[in-house]
Amino acid sequence: MQDRFIDWNLRIVGPDEGRYLAQVRKLASDLFLKRIEFVEPLYGYRKRQAYAGADLFVLPSYSESFGMTVAEALATGMPAIVTKGAPWRGLETHQAGGGSI
Repeated sequence: MQDRFIDWNLRIVGPDEGRYLAQVRKLASDLFLKRIEFVEPLYGYRKRQAYAGADLFVLPSYSESFGMTVAEALATGMPAIVTKGAPWRGLETHQAGGGSI
């Protein structure tokens, strides 16, 4: 994707709750990913600015209980893509976001 969409940047935002950050950083390095940024959790104005500056929101999860971030992204008018593990099947059914994978 990075070679096909050269103007895209990937921002992974949030806490390292499961202690996976080191693994994800290594994977990004092993895959020679470019234009990737790891960002601590954002709140308030900084979070709103991040949503405003983004073109797409993706929530990959096997078991997200709700995913408030999906609602926040949708509230800004941003398309959202979520995995089927998240309880957002209505995105696809009602064509209200990017869909689910």
